[in-house]
Amino acid sequence: MNIFREALSTTDIMSSQTKNLALIYKKHPTSVPVAGEHLAVGDVGFDSSAPPPKGGLVLEHLYASFDPYMRGRMRSPEIKTYSPPFELNKRILSHGIACVLKSDAEELPRRRHYCQAPFP
Repeated sequence: MNIFREALSTTDIMSSQTKNLALIYKKHPTSVPVAGEHLAVGDVGFDSSAPPPKGGLVLEHLYASFDPYMRGRMRSPEIKTYSPPFELNKRILSHGIACVLKSDAEELPRRRHYCQAPFP
């Protein structure tokens, strides 16, 4: 789906190393989604000096996969299907690959790479 690529291309990601960028679902489309109107890249906050949550991780996301079925989740909650709709003004969750930056989980050491679903 090009809409995800278009939304991401509107932001200079490489200059945002200390930001916590996310793809935000902004508005229910009635036809083809438009980057910046229905989806936008936003900084959802990140304190790089904070420790990881108890038993948790701080990850650097290296790759996110936006699958075609996700278009079906871009709808009003009143429309019922097999998958839940995306929530307005919230991050879109997806599958991805990430590297552990900080860990409070012994079994998930720092600098390891993981493929996981879904990454928020």
